[in-house]
Amino acid sequence: MVKTSFFGEGYGDIHATLYTIENADGSAVSICDFGAKIQSVKIPGSDGVLRSVTMGFDSVMQYMTMPTFYGATIGRVGNRIGGAAFDVGGKHYEVAVNNGPNHLHGGILGFDKRMWKGEILSDESVRLSRLSPDGEEGYPGNLEVSVTFTFDAAHKLTIAYHATTDADTLCNLTNHSYFNLNGCNGRATGTIDRHTLWIDADRITACDANLLPTGAFIDVSGTPFDFRTPKAIGRDIEADNEFIRYAHGYDFNYCLNGEGFRKVAEAIGDESGITMECWTDLPGMQLYTSHRESFCLETQAYPNANQHPEFPSIVLKAGESYDTKTVYQFR
Repeated sequence: MVKTSFFGEGYGDIHATLYTIENADGSAVSICDFGAKIQSVKIPGSDGVLRSVTMGFDSVMQYMTMPTFYGATIGRVGNRIGGAAFDVGGKHYEVAVNNGPNHLHGGILGFDKRMWKGEILSDESVRLSRLSPDGEEGYPGNLEVSVTFTFDAAHKLTIAYHATTDADTLCNLTNHSYFNLNGCNGRATGTIDRHTLWIDADRITACDANLLPTGAFIDVSGTPFDFRTPKAIGRDIEADNEFIRYAHGYDFNYCLNGEGFRKVAEAIGDESGITMECWTDLPGMQLYTSHRESFCLETQAYPNANQHPEFPSIVLKAGESYDTKTVYQFR
């Protein structure tokens, strides 16, 4: 069933609502209409004890005053746009510079800092939607966007994205949940170093010191980036590698193997026994290890795709539809 609750008041007369999709066994996913954020995911561990496995806050004001992307829907363009500028539809556009010389996660007031309209679709599904108007954060076109969150009795969390535009624009949506499968109750109490991780990717996109993809690729064979055989996240996280030093750990786009909707990653909490599979129809996924208290698996098109025509395109043309799906399956 879906329950709603008041999630507090924020700046600018914001009154936030929390939508909680709850199963009979107590497992639950809570989503806030500020930023279309996943506030918590509660899953029973191997001992039967419910654990919150995502980082999050207890009120909307905390999200507004503490700079973090915890659980947020990211847009219009997740990850980085080089030089904070792009050309589309024969026109040049400049967007906010908010990450070194580049544009990151939709800008100063991206989708994560906007109010969304919530709608209960069923006992398992909630849809959040908004209009991103022409010129918002410098992007062209009126973008109608929705994200549908579905959580079922099998502990499958499905995130389905949909968008349309009336002018050619860029669109690359993702979710920025921070996971610690041992349990974190909002804030992690341990590291994710001993979590086991598998990623089905033979390559990552090479990057510069600002973590912006350069257009080159790195074969993961024999490198710290190789998770094709499951290993502890912390095993190579301090390796003597220039890219590891750039990111102070992992913050890289993995070029996922295969096409269509498929399983691309699996993580296991060493203490809880909770397993999380990641399934998607997208070509890339950002592995981010934050401060080693949590990790992100952000499904996406390749970052900086607008500057590299060899990358899968993130251009959404007027009248076309953007539809993509990612699943986090817990057991």
